[in-house]
Amino acid sequence: MAKLRRVGGKMESPRIFGGGRALLPHETQLCDALGITEEEYWEFVYLIESVNGKRPKAYDLIPNIVNMPPVAIAPLSIFGVSIGFYGVVAIGVALSYVSAALTPKPRAPKTPPSLTTEGAASAKRFAPQTGFNSVQELADLGEIIPLVFTKREVIDLNNNIKLITGGTRVNSRLVWSQLLSKGTHQQLKACFVLSNGQIPLAPDFSGYAIGDLLLKNYTKAKIAVYYNGGVAPETGSEDRNVAQNGEDGIYGENRLKESNKYDEGTLAPEKDRNGAEMVDDIFSVDSDFTEGPSDRVFSGVRSPSTQTRFGTFCPMPNQMRFQLPYELVLKPDAAEDAQKDDIDVKRRKIATYFPRYAGFMRVNGVETTGRFELQIGDKVQYTIGDMDPESNLGSFDPWGKEDVRNSVDSDRERIDDNISLGESYMIGNCFGVCVEIPQQGIWERGNYKDFIFEITDLGSGDHSLDIRSGIAGLESAHAPDELSILQRSAMATVSNNRNCDTTEIGLKSTVYKQITGFSNVNSHPGGFRYSNPKGTIKSYQEDNGNINLGGMNKYCTRYSFFRLQARKAGTNDNFETIDNGKPFAIKGRTPQPQYNFIRINHPLGQYEFRFQPYNGNDIVRFYLGNDNSIIRLLKENCELQADTFESDATGLIYQFRYTGLNINLNEPDACNTEFYLGKIIDTRHTVSGLSQTSQGVIPLEGGFRYVLKETLYTTFADDSNNQSYVWFNGWLNAGYQFRWKGEDIGESQSRILQYDETTQFRGGEKKYSAWRRSRRTIERYTLEPGPADPVATFDDVELTGGETDLDGFSRAKVQIKLYDNEVASWTVTDGGGPYRKGTKLNIPSVSGGGKTFSGLSNVVPVLGLERDFPVEVKNDDGDERITNIINAWPSGAEDGSAALSSRNLRPLDAVADFISYEAEVPSHMENLEHEIVYVNEMISNTAMPYSNLAMAGVRLNSSKEFASFTQFSAYFKEGISVKRLIDGGTGPTNLFPEITFALLTDPQIGAGDLIGVKSVDEERMTIAAKFCRANRLFWDGVIVDEKNLREFIFQNAAYCLLDFTILGGRFALYPSVPFDENFKIDPNQRIQIKALFTDGNIKNLKASFLSPEERQNFQGFATYRKEKLNGFAEPKTLGLRVTDAKDEDPREGFDMSLFCTSFEHASTFLKYALKTRELIDHGVSFQTTPQSAMHLAPGDYIRLHSEATHTSRFANGVITEDGVIQSQKEITNGTQIIFWKPGDSDVSEPTAIRINNNLAAAEFRGCVFTVPDTSTTDRVYKVESITYAEDGLIEISGSHTPLTANKTLAILDYYNDGDDPSFHTIRD
Repeated sequence: MAKLRRVGGKMESPRIFGGGRALLPHETQLCDALGITEEEYWEFVYLIESVNGKRPKAYDLIPNIVNMPPVAIAPLSIFGVSIGFYGVVAIGVALSYVSAALTPKPRAPKTPPSLTTEGAASAKRFAPQTGFNSVQELADLGEIIPLVFTKREVIDLNNNIKLITGGTRVNSRLVWSQLLSKGTHQQLKACFVLSNGQIPLAPDFSGYAIGDLLLKNYTKAKIAVYYNGGVAPETGSEDRNVAQNGEDGIYGENRLKESNKYDEGTLAPEKDRNGAEMVDDIFSVDSDFTEGPSDRVFSGVRSPSTQTRFGTFCPMPNQMRFQLPYELVLKPDAAEDAQKDDIDVKRRKIATYFPRYAGFMRVNGVETTGRFELQIGDKVQYTIGDMDPESNLGSFDPWGKEDVRNSVDSDRERIDDNISLGESYMIGNCFGVCVEIPQQGIWERGNYKDFIFEITDLGSGDHSLDIRSGIAGLESAHAPDELSILQRSAMATVSNNRNCDTTEIGLKSTVYKQITGFSNVNSHPGGFRYSNPKGTIKSYQEDNGNINLGGMNKYCTRYSFFRLQARKAGTNDNFETIDNGKPFAIKGRTPQPQYNFIRINHPLGQYEFRFQPYNGNDIVRFYLGNDNSIIRLLKENCELQADTFESDATGLIYQFRYTGLNINLNEPDACNTEFYLGKIIDTRHTVSGLSQTSQGVIPLEGGFRYVLKETLYTTFADDSNNQSYVWFNGWLNAGYQFRWKGEDIGESQSRILQYDETTQFRGGEKKYSAWRRSRRTIERYTLEPGPADPVATFDDVELTGGETDLDGFSRAKVQIKLYDNEVASWTVTDGGGPYRKGTKLNIPSVSGGGKTFSGLSNVVPVLGLERDFPVEVKNDDGDERITNIINAWPSGAEDGSAALSSRNLRPLDAVADFISYEAEVPSHMENLEHEIVYVNEMISNTAMPYSNLAMAGVRLNSSKEFASFTQFSAYFKEGISVKRLIDGGTGPTNLFPEITFALLTDPQIGAGDLIGVKSVDEERMTIAAKFCRANRLFWDGVIVDEKNLREFIFQNAAYCLLDFTILGGRFALYPSVPFDENFKIDPNQRIQIKALFTDGNIKNLKASFLSPEERQNFQGFATYRKEKLNGFAEPKTLGLRVTDAKDEDPREGFDMSLFCTSFEHASTFLKYALKTRELIDHGVSFQTTPQSAMHLAPGDYIRLHSEATHTSRFANGVITEDGVIQSQKEITNGTQIIFWKPGDSDVSEPTAIRINNNLAAAEFRGCVFTVPDTSTTDRVYKVESITYAEDGLIEISGSHTPLTANKTLAILDYYNDGDDPSFHTIRD
């Protein structure tokens, strides 16, 4: 049977660890059919169980009829007819009705009273809270900046047809990025380079996209988009395309400002630490080094992917108790004694702490009891006991112990499943690995099972372990917070991948506690002593009634803790805990993620940071209720906290900051009021006054203020670190106030400077010892009065800051007065609250009477109505208050008759890592709670002008749509401004000759420094540009990678029917085909022959024929893109072949999608390429005299007349040793051949072959031969190149150019075919 217990050989227990009962198969089908969750189904079950056996209210006056044992009835005879059972029933009913009508009616029996108290439930649906799973990677240093060339045009064709061409989508290069944690979500700030050069026309807002999702479809309130085209600044311009000069006045500096923002996005501006909007420079960083926004901080964000999750999960008990769910069990006065005894047993059972039979037993093989100090390498034994609750516990008849047995067994099975060899675990506050499991197989009741862990890391802080050895230890039942426990664990580590001086780490935490299927004990009617009932309980017992507490299904508070460690990257140094003994904490009460950050400032370099979990039970031991122990509670919308750690081992100084509260965690904070018996009456902290702030000049009530008089710098005495001191002219008791810079004035003066007998004098200055032995700055203030009459008064100004998630919260209010001497004062008019001790508030800015008060942050309130506990618990029968919230109900009373001071069912449950009730499901029960989601790496004091670049920026709140920020892109209708060869001036272009001219002459975007204007033939370039525009051969695309410029121009010119020429050392493009006066392709233009070459003025004539494969017709496919304005281009493919080609001919593709946006362009090129392949089969080269080549240029046409001998591989053959002739060409006696035999140094002269009886003569046998073609040729060639050869000759190469009978280009003859019958469209 043991092999049938669960999946993989075990059967599921009726209950699961930390959860409700398991669903039966048919119940699972019911949930699936209705589409409800398991939690919703269990809520129904718990609710329906509360009404089992309860009669509807309408039946209160009707007797309760129940089935009774059957009674034998003899047959009756009436009028000689026998009447059986059913007749008796019928007559009985009739007689009963008559008798009831004739006799007085008795009083209805009294129904016992029944009461069901109110239930409690929290929200089941929550506002979505999201973050970014990944972000676009930063561009690498030296990476190519895109060059955008495009111009969207609408061209009128015949018959009112419009040709729309141009436009392109550009993928950006991320050059600056920062992620911000905003509590419920994240905000991305990113700056992108879209193109080198200036692009004045901004993309439409609707043209921006992230991945394949357009930003126009995103919630406008969550986004802000900025654009600056890199153009020169204009005085007074507010246009977003106009750059702003930086403080250095560099031309083209175009950092993004608020004026560059699109109106469509309405995301509110970011605010700095002082509450001011950051609009001067949108992508500044609120820097710790400048204590405010700085545009000199480089930031790059990335999303780490390994070792990012951390925390503890799957907690396992160390001799912790198990408790059955609380029930209010009444004892009716009319109950029999035996029944009352049974009720007492049930009460006792509910109040009993049951052991879980599992815990730590030995260290290094030795049994011990108490707290043991662990060391690295120690072996710790954890044991699951063999005890059976059925036989091991006392009697609870008639209620039995099966439910306890099932729950405890389920715990032990779950522990067995959660421990595996080689896995990491948290053992108390230390960390170890499971290295041995002596007993094989699964745990079964009646057997022990041991697990051995080896300590590998002592953790942060205390490294002792609570152990209770022996059977007595296993059978003990401690509170969940009392002893160290065993948990699975994970640590997260992040390393810098570039040198930086600030590392900001973003955290995503999901922390909560869920209570399911528990009684709403807050609705307890009172009268808590069973032994002395009163009030509601007493009256219901006297009336033999029943009280059912309502159900509770809700989320409540949990705290999760961790420590921060650091070390220099690339070293073997140990990690140091740098939080100064103050753990970080996340407080949550819903299953929604929270987003926080920790920012560490450190010396420039690369570092590793590790997040190590810290167990809640040590928080109870060392921090709870300890006014000297601080917890760093991370929380958005709180003030920015700061601290510094200086390593004794390495001397490194880490300054870290975070938003949140530094709190003294007290006992009420660690308790969830949902487990309190009785009604809750909340009291609150109110603000009764405001004392001091940690920033700026400090005004006080009544028109007085502290004025900074002097800044003092501490110096170490005698070049040692034993004492630091300052010099200043004055006495300590002369009415001055001192403070360490950045801290409160209120610190005791003796804690800052000290005067002693050794005080020295230097002129009028005196030497004072500083209390802190460090190089810190001290500020000296005086208190000066202001005028009595204010120039402006503001009533009921609300203070901001502090925790606002408590029920009944309201903000404190003050009256602010402004005075002539720039002094502000305030008075509290409404205390508000509840506020936590240690809260700091912010006073907003106000203006009036010609004066402005800029506000203050981090103001310390004076709290009134202070209380020791978060709640008062009362009942209907008197003012019974909790006086000790730590003692757990029932405080040992077997019948649950607890003292009034013990009405907390689960003390410290918000902090403890383990549970008592199955209804408790904390967020770490099965999953890790924390994750590193981003790392901002920053370098301060770095100039980033972004001059002469088209830039875009985005501020974006996270959402489901953009959980992954992949590729930011923009749709451009116009590209870089370049010199316009046709129209003059500058502007965007889509003409390849103008693009080429810019690449050859512009030093910013091309090779202008190497080539320049003098090396480019502008006149021929202009002709080529006019040719492209007239024939609608446009180039709309983006250059995104490094190119060989000459190769790039040559390859792309061919797609535009242009030749790339170098004439007289000057580069140019020129049309490959004839054109008319309007620069349109002219297929009817006769070719002009510029020169004639014959055998008399040439030498070394060579002909090069294409291979058979290269001469074969093919089916051509040209790919281009069909642009959609502000959308994504659709790829299109055009397939053509000449009419003589066949379906089986090879296919060749031409990818023009990078620049071609029209069918017409693709068709023009593809037809030209097909005809070229069909008609042009060879080229020639020869040498001639300079006089013969004079006035020739590449692209000119020449005629070649020659009688030279040519050979062809088609005329080759062989003659075997026995005289057999093999050749594709017919060979007869006397045919002229040129032959060669292996080993000959040269071929023979043309010789007539002798053949006898079809066999070649002996001197020809064993040779390879060819049949020469000696004929007169007269062909036209197009000059491809003209270069110098040896001996002062000129070498000319050209390609064969077939002509029609009319002396026009044969490859353009299809223009005269009307609907182009020369081509066949291929449709797949």
